[in-house]
Amino acid sequence: MSNCLSLFDAETFSKHLDLELPGHDFGFVVHGSCNGLVCISNSAFMTLESPVYLWNPSIRNLKRLPNSLQHTTVFVHLGFGFHSEVDNYRVVRVARFLCNKSIFGIEVYNIRLNCWRTITTVPPVSNDVNFLQSACALLNGVVYWITKEPSQHSPSILTFDLGSEVFQKIPLPETTVEVPTDVGIQVVENSVSLFQVRTDRLGLYCDISVLEVNTWKMMQTIIFPYSKLAWPLGMEADGRLHLAIKGDNPDHPELVLFDPKSIEIRVTGIGLNCKYLAYVDVYIESLILLN
Repeated sequence: MSNCLSLFDAETFSKHLDLELPGHDFGFVVHGSCNGLVCISNSAFMTLESPVYLWNPSIRNLKRLPNSLQHTTVFVHLGFGFHSEVDNYRVVRVARFLCNKSIFGIEVYNIRLNCWRTITTVPPVSNDVNFLQSACALLNGVVYWITKEPSQHSPSILTFDLGSEVFQKIPLPETTVEVPTDVGIQVVENSVSLFQVRTDRLGLYCDISVLEVNTWKMMQTIIFPYSKLAWPLGMEADGRLHLAIKGDNPDHPELVLFDPKSIEIRVTGIGLNCKYLAYVDVYIESLILLN
């Protein structure tokens, strides 16, 4: 969780702007971004009372979403994106209840109507599921989360179609079952990509697989030039990786740009609060008004 949200230049890494919310001293978490809009909250451990915002950095436009229609939860997770078939931006909120006949409560926010709507769709996961990333991945109107259920040996992918409002569960490649890994999901070059970080006595590696019609295709393995922990936060079109690496202070990783072809490492000078909550994505300026 960061004390503020910052926008940096992709080439020079110079800071363009910061976002700080008055009265909120606990930092921010990014849950997703799409077409110049960013979905954020001020808590890594959300409840239905936690405020949720949509932010357009280009025009300094910030909107707090209405309160939830539901009550009494122990777990909340968000997804955000645009679906072309409904021609609308939507936020999906997955809530798990303490005492209720329905284990999950699902709400969908409509940016045009500025309201939440409860739907009856139920995610195909157990009630003790954990979401391993604060942010979702988004492709073609479908949001993707990495989830882990205690009863299962390996994580899986949970998806939600913002148009049809249907959940789907996709297993990870078999290698993730055989070899314990640290996993993350991102969209790279219009493909859902899985990053699996693993170590052995020789070094640190990152296996990258691409999802093709619910089947994983192994694309490449990258060897990290670090003896200390590194974690990929994003990948550019030319194959360079944004990595969070542990520096002198293990609680505050640093952001570097790594080229696996030339083994060149570029220090950005950007400090991070936590590798799991750090967020890197391409930003495109937008004139969309949220109010």
